[in-house]
Order: sequence, then structure tokens, then C-alpha cells
Amino acid sequence: IENGIDLSGWVKKRDCILPGNRKNKKLVYIGRFAEMKNIVSLLKADIPEGLDVVFIGGNRGSSPELQDMVIEHSRARGDVYYAGSEYGQEKIDMLMAADAVIVPSTHEPFGIVALEALASKSILLSSFVGGMGDFLNEDVAINCGITPETISAGLNKFMALNGSDINERIKGGLEICKKYSWKTQSEKLDNVYNFILEKKNVSKSN
Repeated sequence: IENGIDLSGWVKKRDCILPGNRKNKKLVYIGRFAEMKNIVSLLKADIPEGLDVVFIGGNRGSSPELQDMVIEHSRARGDVYYAGSEYGQEKIDMLMAADAVIVPSTHEPFGIVALEALASKSILLSSFVGGMGDFLNEDVAINCGITPETISAGLNKFMALNGSDINERIKGGLEICKKYSWKTQSEKLDNVYNFILEKKNVSKSN
């Protein structure tokens, strides 16, 4: 039984301006700064001209070394920005202000951020590892892999998308979110309980 998402909650409440050159497209990384999240490969990737990479996250569950690395890059470079941590409606507003969200993880049990990216109507770049490969497809998400080279290629592919490509991917992403509604997930849980209870009753009767 996977995680779910409530699409009705993904409504922008305020216009949010992400840091960076206002003329540039915005790619967001959001989450913990942990080794499995593959921060280092993302920082080593070649960022195309016209793209700003915005890191959203705090020290909750993060590696201080990786968080410091992100902050140092944001100070030294003109294409990387650190926006601190955001939760609740603020997080929703920031993701909905993004053009794309990247999840380049080397390991993910499910990948709730990938589902949230689809709900925010952003283009998703994903490594497709672990649970993300169970619900994503390349008609919806760009496979960015886990190396600096494959991430660079994924960023270039994103920048080359035209309006029709973007709209089709967003539409497909929302359809995936509908399949992972909390109603659907609760029905799965209900089926598990009913199955176990039926098995238990059969055993008692025997």
C-alpha cells in the first residue's frame, strides 16, 4: 500500500518568486540533504544556460556536511540557490512556482516528492529508482539517472521541451496522482484487513 496524495490540496494561495534570475526557468530540489538523495551528483551536473537550480530543505534529517555544501555552492555560483526549508502551504506555493522538480535519488522506497511534483504541475525529473519506477513512466517524467552526466542530459532534455510536450506531461502526471488518491489507498488497506479477517474466520471454522 503506497503513499497517497490529495490533489484538492494542491492549490496556489500566493504568488511565489523563486530566487535567481527572473528570466530563467526554475528547477527545484526539495527534501533532506542526505547521501541517498544524490545531492553531490546534482551539484556536479552541468546546469544549462537559462536555468536556476533552487534547493529547498533544512537540517531536519539532513547531513550537515551536505547542507553546508549546498550553501557553499549557492554562494559561489550564479546558477544554484538555497531557499531554506518550507512546509505546508508555503511548500505547495513554492513547488507550484517551479518549472520543474528533480528527484535524483540513488534509493527511494516510494518517492513522495515525485508524486508531489506531479501534483504541483511541474515537470518531473526522476532517477526512476526504487518505488518511483513503480508509478512513473517516461511519457510523464524525464529519466535523469543518478550520475552527473545523466543528470546533465536530463536537464538539457527538460530545457528543450516545447509547450505541447509540457502540457502532455503535466496532464499525464495529474492522472497518476488521481490513481494514488488517499481514497484509493484506503480502499487497498480495507481490502487487506478484509482478506486477513476472512482467512482468520476460515481457520477458526476448520
